[in-house]
Amino acid sequence: MNRRRAFTLVEMLTVMTISSAILGLAVALLVTLLRAETVAREQVGHAARINRLAAQFRRDAHAAHRVVADKNGNNTPVGVRFELTADRAVTYAPGDAEIVRTQWEGNRARSRDSFDLGPESKVSWSLPPGVDPGIVSLRIELPGPPAGAVISIEAVVARDHRFEIPQEQSP
Repeated sequence: MNRRRAFTLVEMLTVMTISSAILGLAVALLVTLLRAETVAREQVGHAARINRLAAQFRRDAHAAHRVVADKNGNNTPVGVRFELTADRAVTYAPGDAEIVRTQWEGNRARSRDSFDLGPESKVSWSLPPGVDPGIVSLRIELPGPPAGAVISIEAVVARDHRFEIPQEQSP
């Protein structure tokens, strides 16, 4: 007589328990990896926005012939104004979790662009002490890890003279 070998109920329950544990670990690992990917994507996007801000800030500073501070009622600089020509200017001002760049033609705002910094970011400005050209500095303190992270963007004012009106040569 041929006897067939079968699995016992205990063996089947053991295999099912081990398989469930492995499957649970795999799902937990997958969820952790997806969260890490989301955080990494957000950090890369934030770094790209900061790089875009730095490049634009430097271009505006280089093209300006003069820089002045926009001040609040306490005479504290809250923004900066780059004067490109007599009737063209660019201002940078902190907004709600962002820096707002505005291009001006005379007294009319021609365009606005905002650079998201994230909540609880602090912005401060440092301008040259009345000597042009000088170095203008934008300092951004970012919250969160790493604690106290500071980004400093510096640019030389009046380095690029494309917008300058050529002076007439005297005979």
